[in-house]
Amino acid sequence: MPFLNLDDNFADHPKVDPLSDGAFRLHVAGMLYAAKHKTDGFIPAHRVPRLTRTYRPRFLAELMEARTWLPADGGHQIHDFLDWNRSREQIDADRERLHRVRSEAGKKGAQARWHSA
Repeated sequence: MPFLNLDDNFADHPKVDPLSDGAFRLHVAGMLYAAKHKTDGFIPAHRVPRLTRTYRPRFLAELMEARTWLPADGGHQIHDFLDWNRSREQIDADRERLHRVRSEAGKKGAQARWHSA
């Protein structure tokens, strides 16, 4: 499962600090969605209203005005998402590498257990 990286000063950032509670919640929910689905910070437009139970169009407008979310084809791009989080490509490469390492370790363990003299 991917993780979302947030700096401990995130809430105090000049773009985030003035956000209303609703816009802040939408922003965090959007980042969590992007991390979970490995979208590299992209949020499809149809998904935005379902990110939070308390969604209001003004929350999205606030994020756009603050430029924490930017317009993108078919949705919105979270500003600087990949500066703080791993890309889909990096996550998948790490998972593949870990799979190979664990597989090789398992083969060595089985060889040692079942084929020792």
